[in-house]
Order: sequence, then structure tokens, then C-alpha cells
Amino acid sequence: MLLATVGFIAGFVDTLAGGGGLITIPAFLFAGLSPGQALATNKCQAFAGTLTASLKLMASGHLKVRSLWPYATLAFGMALLGAWTLREVSEADWLERAVPLLLLLAAGYFGFVRLPQASLKAIPVFGILAVAGIATIGFYDGFFGPGTGSLFALLMISGLGLSLRDATIHAKLFNAMTNFAAFGTSTEVHRSRFAKRAPQIGIKCSPNWQKVLSKLAKSVFQIGKKCSPNW
Repeated sequence: MLLATVGFIAGFVDTLAGGGGLITIPAFLFAGLSPGQALATNKCQAFAGTLTASLKLMASGHLKVRSLWPYATLAFGMALLGAWTLREVSEADWLERAVPLLLLLAAGYFGFVRLPQASLKAIPVFGILAVAGIATIGFYDGFFGPGTGSLFALLMISGLGLSLRDATIHAKLFNAMTNFAAFGTSTEVHRSRFAKRAPQIGIKCSPNWQKVLSKLAKSVFQIGKKCSPNW
């Protein structure tokens, strides 16, 4: 019951501003999960939120997938690598000491860093540094996660010259891809506890599960149609 309550709160916070993992990960650790299990199980609510936001933005026409797909794929691959790394070290003693430190650093980032309100470049260009930043953040999300959406938005403002609004919209796609990679890997390895995470999925997606599944099926088709001219 306590974890379900935490799930609802974190799901609400994550939908509004992100950082729900700062609530759920300590709760899972307190409940007795190992650091690896806590990080893996947290990916369930994170994936639900970013997927729902991305689908809504695509449906409204605000999110253009085709131009971003190669870089989102890079983020996906690096998140897989990060999740694989987490799997390999999930039983290490140092991870139990590192997770609280990472949580403090993530909380400090949310507390003190404010995203710029205007773009810093006239023309967005995916240069080497921007690509390296995408890869680094992707690995971070696969391994740990809290604050990833904000990091992607900050990169797109400072490195690509996007406005705050556009950066936030584009960051949803990247974050959905990294969460998908980490969630898929973590589910296989740690068998995330879906029953306890279901309240978070519900608060983010919809009380009507049939509509959610229908939208997901249509969106998968739309993604494939946009990304492949030979679909």
C-alpha cells in the first residue's frame, strides 16, 4: 500500500516536472530492494510517462520524428549499454554506496539548475559535442536515470540552439527511447514488479486501458511509416 501511494505521487511529479525517480528509488531501497532492483523497477513508471508524452506530441504534430530518429537511436543504444553495465555490477558492494550519492547529486541538479528561457544559437546543428552529449546522457539513463529529461533539454538548448519549448518537446522522444531500452533490459534481468508499479502507469496513461493500447498500436505504425520510406 505504501509503495502504491509513493507510485501515485511520483507518477504525478514525473508527469509535471520530471524527477519522479528521486521519490521512488529511495522508497524501493527502504522497502528492501537491492540498488540494482530499485533502479530497474523505477524504469517502469519512467517509461510509461515519457512514452505517453511522446505519443501525444507526435499526434499533435509538435514532435517531428524523422529528423531526430538517428540521434534517438544513438541514445537508445547507449541506454542499452548503461543498462547492461548496471546488470553486470548490480551485486557489487560499491553500488549500494554509490546510489545514495547519485541521488544527492540528482537532487542538487534539480534544486539549483534552471533551464535557459531562450536559445543560444540561431541554427540547431548536431555537432560532435552534441552527439557525444546525447550518448553520455543515454548511458546515464540506462544506468541510473533521474533528471535525464532535463539533461536532454539542457543539451538541446545550449548545444543545438533550440528554444525551451522545442527542447522540452524533443527531449521527450530521447527520454522515451532511453527509458524503453533501460526498462526492457531491466525487466528481463530483474523482473520488475509490475503489480506495484501499475498505479504509476495508470496515472500517466489513462484510466481506459483499451484506449491506451489502441493509441500505442497506431503510434508504432506511425513511427515506422515516418522513419522508413519503404514501410
